[in-house]
Amino acid sequence: MDPENLNEESQEKTKAETRPIPETRRKKMRKKTTEKEIKKKKKKPNMKKRRKKTDTKEKKTQKNKAKEL
Repeated sequence: MDPENLNEESQEKTKAETRPIPETRRKKMRKKTTEKEIKKKKKKPNMKKRRKKTDTKEKKTQKNKAKEL
């Protein structure tokens, strides 16, 4: 029983303890989202719709300025 051999064995054990979780276990641990949850999630507003709103506001302000002049 060499003291050097004991050190190597203990290092191997610590490596085994600290090694990353295998991919298959990670997949099992992950929660699967159901279709209901997907539907509940808020959809991001469409940028085109946002632009339209700003355009109409600008047009209204231009009309108001024209009326004032």
